[in-house]
Amino acid sequence: DVFEVTPGLIALAIGDVAGKGASAALFMARTRSLLRAGTLQFVLTNPGQYVELESSYGVTRLLTLDTSRGSASPSPRTGTIGSAVVVRREARGLQRLEDLRHLTVAIVGTEAFSGYQILAGALQPLDITLSEEDTLLSTGLPMERVAEAVLSGRADAGVLRTCLLESHPEWQSRLRVVAPQTLPGSHCATSSPLYPDWPIATLRSTPQPLARAVTASLLGMEAPRDGLSFTVPSDYQSVHELFRTLHIGPYARLPEPTLLSLARRYW
Repeated sequence: DVFEVTPGLIALAIGDVAGKGASAALFMARTRSLLRAGTLQFVLTNPGQYVELESSYGVTRLLTLDTSRGSASPSPRTGTIGSAVVVRREARGLQRLEDLRHLTVAIVGTEAFSGYQILAGALQPLDITLSEEDTLLSTGLPMERVAEAVLSGRADAGVLRTCLLESHPEWQSRLRVVAPQTLPGSHCATSSPLYPDWPIATLRSTPQPLARAVTASLLGMEAPRDGLSFTVPSDYQSVHELFRTLHIGPYARLPEPTLLSLARRYW
């Protein structure tokens, strides 16, 4: 949320609850209730959740988070994020994304955008589907738990946000990126296509003068001084296409009934 503490001082409240179990689900249910009631004025969330909120509540992006200018977790390019699949360096048989078939892969959770959904989209053309029952190990947040699961041997591979590995020098001697794509002008490697970074969005009920004031204030932020900075809003069509491909979010559809599913439901 965004609110004025004193004249000229605006507070920005940020929450990230993906992968934290029942408490996160309850919190998000409460947040959605506030959105329906028009209580919230602004929301800062990951690209996947933004696409869902855009479809369900008509939120409109104002700006996109810019993590490329001196922040603690550098982005490969202005306003872009991806997924890096990491494995232990001694796992020489894991070189391609195709090699992940039938292996245990650590993820934050299936609702995590860079921690799962981006990779799921990259694996679909390879006819690889990661199953929560068979091949996925959900660690929850923080994402460092994913790396710990790989290092401890609980998982064969893990999905990290692009550039997170490079921000932890102590991991780089023990972990490497599978199918790395080195990005121009960056020391980071990604295993996936890149998508827009987190947007801050406004609701239909947000007064326009307030939206303009907040936009101007956020554009004046500088990462070295304020810890965050923002840039002009990105195009999130690629996120829509990803969700349409995966049939999730606003493009979710009921699975085709099978004899087994019908028997389980009605027997």
